[in-house]
Amino acid sequence: MVISLILFLFTSFARGETDTSFTFRVELSKAKVFQGEMVTANFILESPHERAVEIEVMKFPEFRGFWSENLVLRQGPVHLMPVQDPKRKRAMALVGSYLLNSMMGIRTPKLEPMKILVKAFGEKPVTLTSEGTFPPPMDLPQIPNHLKPFPFSGAVGLFSLKINQTQISFRKNQPFLLRAELQGDGNFSEVNSLPLGHLGEMTLISTNSFSETLPGRSKKVFEWVLSTDKETLTEWSPGSFLTFHPEKKEYQLITFPAIRFVELPETSLPQNILRMSAILFFPEAKWTTRFSLNKSFWFWFFQAGIFLLLFSRIWVVQFRFYQERAKKDPHVRRKQALKKASSALKSQNWEEFLSMASNLARELLQDKNCSGFGDSLSVLIEADNHFRFSPSKRLTVSPDLLKTHWERIRKALEKTEA
Repeated sequence: MVISLILFLFTSFARGETDTSFTFRVELSKAKVFQGEMVTANFILESPHERAVEIEVMKFPEFRGFWSENLVLRQGPVHLMPVQDPKRKRAMALVGSYLLNSMMGIRTPKLEPMKILVKAFGEKPVTLTSEGTFPPPMDLPQIPNHLKPFPFSGAVGLFSLKINQTQISFRKNQPFLLRAELQGDGNFSEVNSLPLGHLGEMTLISTNSFSETLPGRSKKVFEWVLSTDKETLTEWSPGSFLTFHPEKKEYQLITFPAIRFVELPETSLPQNILRMSAILFFPEAKWTTRFSLNKSFWFWFFQAGIFLLLFSRIWVVQFRFYQERAKKDPHVRRKQALKKASSALKSQNWEEFLSMASNLARELLQDKNCSGFGDSLSVLIEADNHFRFSPSKRLTVSPDLLKTHWERIRKALEKTEA
């Protein structure tokens, strides 16, 4: 009994120490980060001594970006190794990390938490979260005062700018193309546009950009379609912008060369920019309202015609379907026969009347619920046989008697149909 109590107290003490022995925190890979640089947020598991544990990630940190590029995780068996630092005598292991962009200039970025389950041999599993742990603030050097007027969009790397044409031919009220290439090695994904600055007497119609990867280098091509209503244009330079060189740890200013404009004479052909670019120079939004209204009218006119054609076709098919089904329905066929027999009696077409009336009387006698119509059937069949095989085609029974027997049969048949 005493031994069991001692083992219980020892196990409880060991578990209590295990629950508080692990530390799960977040730290940044750099203490000094320039705006636009990438910094790594590392999730670190620490313990007072070296040990082997098993880690299971219970909650993944949320982030902006692609999973395969931004996030790194470690799960399963992990060995906590001692840190070679006399100030921190603890064992640690890297559980996960993901990339952050310091473009926004925030000294302490908001880090989404990660939750893990730590299992050690012979110990109770421990659930840890990085929520509530904050790394030390980063040192973010400011952009120098003489460079602050120029825009910085996060272009980090070594870049160079190339202009295909520094002399552009143009014609009044005709579009012309300006193309620039940004080459080098850097994060082209952060460079989505280049500043044009003040356009002066020109008007921007549309823009386009696309990336190309070449052996050993990359480039991004920017295109602008411009137009002017002036006959002459003065020399013009687009706006400059900033890039950051990570090796030199300094911001660099990239400027456009001056561009000269040469007016084309009226007899010469305009610049064939449609062959040079895929930009829509005359988008649909620029078309006249009258053309749009006409286009809309004819569109709905044809739509209505197609609808009426389909509706009429469906109606005809359904009508034929109901007709075929009515022909096969015995109740419908009997109603039609009653109507034809009554019409033949009214017009004194005795041959058709006697034939149809005798057949309907036979159908009535076949019904188990109807009886007492044998005399009517005998009168109709006898009159039908005499009229059909008589050379003179005369009735042997008075029409009033035939009408009386027919009314009995007709009412009985209509009663069975009700």
